[in-house]
Amino acid sequence: MNRIKSSKALAAASFASIILTSFCIGNIATPAHASQQIDETTESKTNAKQETLTRIHFKHPLDPEKLFEKAAAEDIKIRTIELSVGDNAGGLYGYDPTLTAKQNASALQSDIKESGGEYSVATSAQIAKSDTANSKKRSEPAVEANSTEDDIARGSFNELPEKRSDNTHLPAVGVRANQEGNSSSKTAEKAAAKPVAAETEAHPNSVTFKTDDNVSGKRKLTVDATWKGDNSARKNPKDWGFEISLYQWNYNMSSTIVRPACPASTDDRFWADARMHSVTIVYMYNDGVKFKSDSSIEPYLDTNHWSDPCSQGALGFGIGRPDKIPYWGLNVPEMRWNQKLSAVMYLKKGKNSWSHISASSKFVKDNCAGEPASTDCMGTGGTWPKDEMGGGSSDMILLNKSRKWKTPTFFGWDAEAVKRPAGLKR
Repeated sequence: MNRIKSSKALAAASFASIILTSFCIGNIATPAHASQQIDETTESKTNAKQETLTRIHFKHPLDPEKLFEKAAAEDIKIRTIELSVGDNAGGLYGYDPTLTAKQNASALQSDIKESGGEYSVATSAQIAKSDTANSKKRSEPAVEANSTEDDIARGSFNELPEKRSDNTHLPAVGVRANQEGNSSSKTAEKAAAKPVAAETEAHPNSVTFKTDDNVSGKRKLTVDATWKGDNSARKNPKDWGFEISLYQWNYNMSSTIVRPACPASTDDRFWADARMHSVTIVYMYNDGVKFKSDSSIEPYLDTNHWSDPCSQGALGFGIGRPDKIPYWGLNVPEMRWNQKLSAVMYLKKGKNSWSHISASSKFVKDNCAGEPASTDCMGTGGTWPKDEMGGGSSDMILLNKSRKWKTPTFFGWDAEAVKRPAGLKR
């Protein structure tokens, strides 16, 4: 989502006339200039659909298909579910309301198999509350008058039988060095560049992206973020989360009109569907061998695109507690690797065969009032603790919009790099 110098509380009537001149990705020549261009205050936002979202934690792991069927039968609107995948990975799935419960379960299972797992189990669900909590088509006769909608949904889900977790050990899901030579990740010519330090020591000092066009009928986005040397996720400021985003651009659409005033077909007109429906993300820590990935980092899909321009289709995820990524301490030549977060996203195809792209990462204030991190309460306000963080910005440009890179591609930003990829030719 666009939180760079754009208000999230704009009235809908004014959207068509707003010019987002302060959206700075693409106006910066190099990452070194990022801190000079980006506002240090993240401002408030509003959920475009005005939904109230709440997270329900289950008393035991559930079969996603049975969960989806139960929710559909009782008119419980699931938005995302949190997953345990194998014995070493975590995950998320974004429910697609245009598909049936069975179709959603089938799409999720296909993605899990593609990642190397046998199946996944659901550990929690984020649901959208309706106007009346007792409007559910309950299969049981009695619902207490003072029951909250959370209670009703939790009771329904806890009726489901436990699904035993899969003990399969997933292979590494991150970007591998030998993938750079693949046909879908052609090596770009290198251009000389000066090393650019991370904005703060809480920021990873190496972030790598890879996009693949067609993986079992979906788009695939793979991301590695590594904290090395003096940089550590444990230095993350208190009550701040961290987001990584790949931005798709379609210059045939308006850059001055913003959501939700964009045409209904806007989210289709990118390389990947910008709604992020039917999206699966599988993530793991460090080497994925000694470290079991779980929900303690509070992962979430960044699906709230309120006030993003029509020309932008963001694909991103966040973690509410980066400091919970366990210490690795891998010693490699000349630099210690403290933590690594690897994630793969399987995305529904958009209608375009390719998109221009850019990328960034940002710290976002946790305004979730003690609830787990989610797209609608992260980054809704708060001033970046600049002095505490040694003067650095909350944001990092990882791939500049002005380079006009296109999918599919492979690129990375590294604080120590003295060579940076030039644009790929198509």
